[in-house]
Order: sequence, then C-alpha cells, then structure tokens
Amino acid sequence: MITDYEHFDIEDFASNDSFKNWVLHPSPKSNFFWENYIQNHPHQAHKIELARKLILGIRSAAHQVPSEATVSRLWNTINEHIENEETLESQNFWHHWSLSKIAASVAILLCLGAVFFQYTDKLQHSLRYFASDNPMIEQQNDTQEVLKVRLADGSTVSLDPDSKISYRTHFEEHKREVYLEGEAFFEVTKNPNKPFIVYANDVVTRVLGTSFRIKARDTDQKIVVAVKTGKVSVFKKKDFQENENIVAQNNKGVILKPNQQVVYLKSEEVLSKTLVEKPELLSKKSVISFDFDNTPIAEVFARLEKAYGVSIVYDEELMKNCFLTAPLGNEPLFDKLKVICKTTGATYEVFDGQIVVTSRGCN
Repeated sequence: MITDYEHFDIEDFASNDSFKNWVLHPSPKSNFFWENYIQNHPHQAHKIELARKLILGIRSAAHQVPSEATVSRLWNTINEHIENEETLESQNFWHHWSLSKIAASVAILLCLGAVFFQYTDKLQHSLRYFASDNPMIEQQNDTQEVLKVRLADGSTVSLDPDSKISYRTHFEEHKREVYLEGEAFFEVTKNPNKPFIVYANDVVTRVLGTSFRIKARDTDQKIVVAVKTGKVSVFKKKDFQENENIVAQNNKGVILKPNQQVVYLKSEEVLSKTLVEKPELLSKKSVISFDFDNTPIAEVFARLEKAYGVSIVYDEELMKNCFLTAPLGNEPLFDKLKVICKTTGATYEVFDGQIVVTSRGCN
C-alpha cells in the first residue's frame, strides 16, 4: 500500500522506514522519489529537512555509545535530572529496550534536560535546528467557518474550512513566504522591499501589497488566483524556481489586475488569464452613475472601465454613432454588458483578462 505523506509531521517522517532508508542509505531510486516529493509538496520541505537532521543526529549519537557501561552511566545521569515520578516510570520502560534502540531513546529523552547538550556536539546542533527562534507555524482550519490569521507583518489571511497555511514566525529579511493548502483570501500589507510569496501546489503568487484569493485544493483539477485590489504576478512553480532573477521571472509570469484571475489546469500545465466570475466595483464609496441617457458608447465604456478596473476593447471609429439609453444600476458587470450589447447590436467576449466588444456599428 502506498503511504500518504501529505499530513506527516516531523516525527512521522523520522520514524518512517522508507524515509530513514533514504536518509541513511540513499539510492538513485529513493533520491528520485523524495526529491520529486519535495518539489511537488514544498509545504512539507521544512519538516523533511528537520526529520533528516534528526535521523543523522541520532546516528552520530549512536556511534558514540561504545558499551553498555557508557549507556548505563548516561541513564544514571538522566535519572538525576528527572524528578517527576510518572516520567521516571516512563524512563524505566525505555531502559528495558534492546541496546540497538538505546541511542534513539537517548536522543529523545535528552531533550528534557541540559545533559543532552553535554552528550554530543552534533546532536546538539540538530536540536538547535528544531528549537530555532524562527520556527515554521501551521494554521489548520478544521471548523466550518472562515478562520482569520494575522501574520507578523500585519497581513491577514482568511482561511477557508478544510484549508491550511504554513509560515515562519518572523519573515526573512528580503521576502515573506507562505505555503497554502486549500483556499484562502489574502490582504497583504504593502512592502516594496519585501515581496509576499504564496506557494500553492503547482502555482506561485508574488505580490508587494494587495488583496487576492487563491483556490488550490488537491482534489481540484485546477488552481485559481483571483485579484481584488492591486496587482500580482502568478507563475508555474517550475518557472519561478528556475529563475531567481526577478526580470527573468516576470517574463515567465502572468500579471493580474483587479477583477482578473488566472486558471492553472493541472493536466495541461497552462496558465490562462481571464476575468473573475463576478467582477466587483473597485470602490463602493465613489459614486459612478450607470443611468445612461443617450450617452455616447465611448463614455459608457469609460465609466465601466473606471468602476471595475477592466479593459474594454472596441472599434471606436466603428461605434462612434452608438448611443445608449438605459437606467442601469447595481446589476453585475456582465449583465450590464448584455444590455449594452443588445441595445447597440454588438456582442462581447472575455479574452486574456479583457472584454472585447464586436460591433457592425450603429446608424
């Protein structure tokens, strides 16, 4: 049966036979499997690295246990540092393990006290890696409500049910990285010197400060990144990782503006830019009238572009004699367009995140 590593934690990896064999006795086959797994599951990379260091640390510690006498002295030292009776009972149980398992037991039990740090420098280094002052934090939403998470930089993540994000306690100096599984809405605090990067399955989204939604569930055949405000760049993960230079990355990415979205089809590995299903007004505070009374079509389209932030492409010369009389109001954008096109004898389609209007002109 194939093991599902998706929800493995550090200790799960460290105790998994397949993983331990790869760390201790790597082969071309195991290297291929685990390297591909890390590439396809970047949110698990930090756990895998910590588990790998722990296994190597335990092996180093085991090599420094030459005899039962040495181990016995070590157990006596541990007993002196443990005062709780329940812990002592647990320790006595571990003491009856076979000699081959004592090294691993010691590595775990010594985490309880300073004795561990006197035992081996290498294993001490491994534990310091675990006890980093900037560990990875995971937020899992197991409720039926949206969970709001505030990050260290002031950005907020509205995490949908059955979704998870992972991030550092403190962001790095030059970038802010978050890993997403599922669906979430991001409101990112603007910082031109520290881009905000979201890894979601096969897609990477990079922004400076904006609000957007990402839907990237493992069970879906597509990943969707939709922008509400600001501007974002979306990349295929492979293109993003292969091009560390910002300019090179931008040539591979898709730039999105408000009410635009990109759809990544997993089967085709293609990014397609379009408009969101229901474009929203950029600002509900500013009042833009959609009550048209014999209004030139150029003015009609200009108001729509300003209100929704979308680009409307049409032949100005061909439609210069088109005028619109229609008391439009709170209808969705696409409903407004249907009325406009029906009135002027035109049609429209969405292409590459723009609205393209086709018309034969008006008499």
